[in-house]
Amino acid sequence: MLIGDYNAYFGEDPIQAFIGRGYTNLINLLIGDHAYSYNFGSQAGYIDHGFRNAAALGLVKGIAELHVNADEPSALEALNSDAKSAAAQAAYYGPDEFAASDHDPFVIGFNPLLGDFNDDGRLGEGDRRMLLAAIDHGNSGHGPVDRRMDLDGDGVVTQADFHIWQQLFITWWQGRK
Repeated sequence: MLIGDYNAYFGEDPIQAFIGRGYTNLINLLIGDHAYSYNFGSQAGYIDHGFRNAAALGLVKGIAELHVNADEPSALEALNSDAKSAAAQAAYYGPDEFAASDHDPFVIGFNPLLGDFNDDGRLGEGDRRMLLAAIDHGNSGHGPVDRRMDLDGDGVVTQADFHIWQQLFITWWQGRK
């Protein structure tokens, strides 16, 4: 996993170089075009990124942007506070998360147990049922399913993914002893 302020937008060469080497930009994948973590001159975008390689992508549960900085007016920013008068600093400063930076933080949630779709810390009947329902749901064309269930990475959830999950279950079960 690679996380940080890369000082480059999604379409720029540094970010595309990571993508070209097999890394997935999690913000683009899970939030999309409406993502932002930075506001400069009333133009919002993101230059902070989270990347995962293919082996770890199935462990990523979700991502959340915490909009506590980029939307704050400059009068409330912690940055350059020494340029503000003592009265302004006393009036506006708060010992909280708001305006602590000019970038918004983001949180990446992941589950280190591949195949644990209900996130209960074990592989079991609940996960099996969810996967089988996703196979039926996906084949009926009723919309997206949990992308973590695409265990073979072919873009659809099928019986092949179920067979992979069965192997994960067997390995996990044997490792419990």
